[in-house]
Amino acid sequence: MNKSILVLALVAALGVFESGAYAQKAKSTTPAASAMKCPFDINGNPNYADQVAAAVKAAPNCKAGTAIADACAIGSNIDSQYVGEAYSKCEAEAKLTPAQKTQLGQAKKACDYKYAHAQGSIAVSQHGYCYLDAIKKYVK
Repeated sequence: MNKSILVLALVAALGVFESGAYAQKAKSTTPAASAMKCPFDINGNPNYADQVAAAVKAAPNCKAGTAIADACAIGSNIDSQYVGEAYSKCEAEAKLTPAQKTQLGQAKKACDYKYAHAQGSIAVSQHGYCYLDAIKKYVK
């Protein structure tokens, strides 16, 4: 295993989130995603997560699905529903070599390690975004 690849995976897994008082959102890796506003209003909307998940699923590609998930992140376990959709979309788009599959597995283990003792709704969100960031590196 190449040490630099492992180090890059760990750095990416550990430096993903900004801190905030009540919510944490994933840092955007693209200017378009950071400029996007979530198309759904969470206030009084019991279908918010379902709507965001459907939009992510309907997105044409990983980048678009991830942009929606990033824009709609609220820093709670609800995020896991649409982050999971984004991960699935990116995973289907990524054409991983056996070595890349190994690297992805190591990056996901780094995420698991980082959040193994974390508690609360924000940690669930962060764990999901950590996985999503890991797979996005393999999508062209």
